[in-house]
Amino acid sequence: MIKNWKLYLQKPAFRNEFALTCLAFFVAGSQNIHFIAEFEKRQGTRLNDFVLHLLTPTDFSTPIFLITYSTVLIVLLELLASPPKLTKGLQMFALLSFFRTLSIFLVPLEAPADIIFLNDPFANILLHQPDLQVVKDLFFSGHTATIALMYFLAQKKWAKIYCGIALIVSPTLILWQHVHYTIDIIAAIPAAYFCYRFVNWLHLQRNLRWQPQSAL
Repeated sequence: MIKNWKLYLQKPAFRNEFALTCLAFFVAGSQNIHFIAEFEKRQGTRLNDFVLHLLTPTDFSTPIFLITYSTVLIVLLELLASPPKLTKGLQMFALLSFFRTLSIFLVPLEAPADIIFLNDPFANILLHQPDLQVVKDLFFSGHTATIALMYFLAQKKWAKIYCGIALIVSPTLILWQHVHYTIDIIAAIPAAYFCYRFVNWLHLQRNLRWQPQSAL
């Protein structure tokens, strides 16, 4: 891993791309946190979700937290060995954060009436507002989208299987806790897939454009 990073950091083009990627990742995450806190002040629409009616609200905050961030840790450790893949992964996550902020803005929703607040220590730290309980960041589910993106990015078979199981279990627990509506969960997966495919497509187009004419 260290050898790979030394090799790629010697290339000015990669250094510039990685620096810009980290900046975009930071900006996208920061604006997401800022606007989500602001969106709590808006009035939204409360949906009548028949799936939630079938589930008695139960607090699964701890398993949801452990499942979500374990997938992130597993895939991050995989991607660290490949600087280009890590760079693309950060670009995908930044794009996903931007789209999630936009979708929450465009689809203002009220939290389910019997929601049990999802206690996410990382999110609470990033908000810098200990007394603020964010419950209106609904369409689409950030935890589900994150796990879905980790599934698409996972390299090894066992990691792909783990993320696939997590993509079933975590959204189920999120619904059971009444943190999100069913549509929030469903929309999160294609959103993550779009970001994954779009960034890969951009890199493919760039590589084709830079390919020597003699090799075409």
